[in-house]
Amino acid sequence: MTARAIEWFDGKLRILDQSRLPGEQIFADLDNYRDVALAIREMRVRGAPAIGVAAAYGIALGASDIKTANKDEFLAQLNQVMQSFADSRPTAVNLFQAINRMKKAARGDSVAEIKSNRNQAAQPARSRAYQGWFHSAYSLQRRSFSHRRLWHCPGCNQGC
Repeated sequence: MTARAIEWFDGKLRILDQSRLPGEQIFADLDNYRDVALAIREMRVRGAPAIGVAAAYGIALGASDIKTANKDEFLAQLNQVMQSFADSRPTAVNLFQAINRMKKAARGDSVAEIKSNRNQAAQPARSRAYQGWFHSAYSLQRRSFSHRRLWHCPGCNQGC
């Protein structure tokens, strides 16, 4: 079985802690956006594609925790989540590509679609928002990452 650097697992983002390589292969399960942003800042997530994918997942985790049904309020709070990722690694181009892609997705979806239960991600009937957000992020990042086996897109089960 191939270890994956980033994987959606049981409603959490599982990352390979790259700061521990090559001596140890340690995985961390992150269940909120602050932990994901911190992992990027502390360089536990390394490499442009991995940073972008982790940010997309982290933004989705942050969106799922926002407690309003008003789209304007939701977007304002989501912008704060996105800013925490922008601040985590200010020179990472793929990070900002992921942030911009997530902003675009948020503007087009309803609050309910964006905040769909993250645990539904593991089930076959995935929400349109989940598929759109994660599949878009994986597709975007895969194009710039040649080691396809390290990635798994749970939004489409095609290995992106």
